[in-house]
Amino acid sequence: MRRKEKVRLRDGYLWDRVISLLQQEGYEFPSRKLPRRPKDFNVFREFGDTKNYLGLIYADGNGMGKALMAQDTLKKRCQFASIIDDSVFEAMAVAIHKHLPIPQPQNIFPFDILLIGGDDIVMVTPAMKAPDVALTIAQEFERLTKGKDPSGKGYTLSVGVVLAPIKYPFGLLEDLAEGALKFAKKRSLPGESRINFVTVAGSISQNFDKVYQSLSQIRTKDDPDNTPEFYATLRPYNIEQFNRLLGAIRHGHELGLGRTKLHQLREAILKRNLTTSVNDALAVLRNWRKDQREYIVNYVYTLATQHQEQSRNPDDPSTWFPRVNFPWFANDRKDAYHTTLLDFIELYDFVAEEEVEGRADEA
Repeated sequence: MRRKEKVRLRDGYLWDRVISLLQQEGYEFPSRKLPRRPKDFNVFREFGDTKNYLGLIYADGNGMGKALMAQDTLKKRCQFASIIDDSVFEAMAVAIHKHLPIPQPQNIFPFDILLIGGDDIVMVTPAMKAPDVALTIAQEFERLTKGKDPSGKGYTLSVGVVLAPIKYPFGLLEDLAEGALKFAKKRSLPGESRINFVTVAGSISQNFDKVYQSLSQIRTKDDPDNTPEFYATLRPYNIEQFNRLLGAIRHGHELGLGRTKLHQLREAILKRNLTTSVNDALAVLRNWRKDQREYIVNYVYTLATQHQEQSRNPDDPSTWFPRVNFPWFANDRKDAYHTTLLDFIELYDFVAEEEVEGRADEA
């Protein structure tokens, strides 16, 4: 593939190719003077509502080495490399155009590109834009590669997103993003993009595998066979699932779910059992208004139904209905419980839509 075009933080290079693609997309440049790149990460305090957080996005194509080797002539390999490289640039340009308008009067790009080219993207955005940018990059890469490939075969990529304080050491941030990306790649299915994320708060591990283990309670060889397992996250998500999660969070903002109650629900989930975890979660549920309560319950039941479809047996009535012990639902195994509510809570402050004024319930 083409040599990766690296963008250095302070060298003043404005990448003509990126600017050209943004212009083709209709990206609005409010001033005749080309916007400045952020001089450092502190500038990201000026963008969005989460003033002390930024988002680091690391995207990488799935199975590119194998796909390249499948091209049986030099011409086909060159064509394949061009398709992937062009699609990476164009997908990023679409995401920037859609989610990252230039703020005025600062006239500063509300993002920075640290690495792009081949099948890789590493970029920094305001925290509240990062989930949507990651989703759009994944969607557009699939669409663009499918449209450009003579065989009509699309390609996929995995994305790791880290939402962290601006002052967080960048080396650690980069390690965590790489770990989140690798985890997404390991869990991706053929022909499927995956999006993984992690929010940095408190003493979090710099290894996503350890973060995942801290959110799970998996039966060991020394446990009885009927010991239940708990998975407090459904990460990584495919495109459809992640889009649904962001939509659910936006509706939660409209209902004004309130961060206090969501934090209480998070604490209940992290107990990971069917006694105190369920009792504490139900106590939080009772304190919400009726419309808020019904929304959260319906959300869990809908997810349970979707995740249990693959194990439904027409001849077994016990598999016809979702098995829910709020906040948990049983998946294909009756002794394994899952929830997406912790993911919902962790992303709640990082989805670009404010709660409706006067509707938030922080009691």
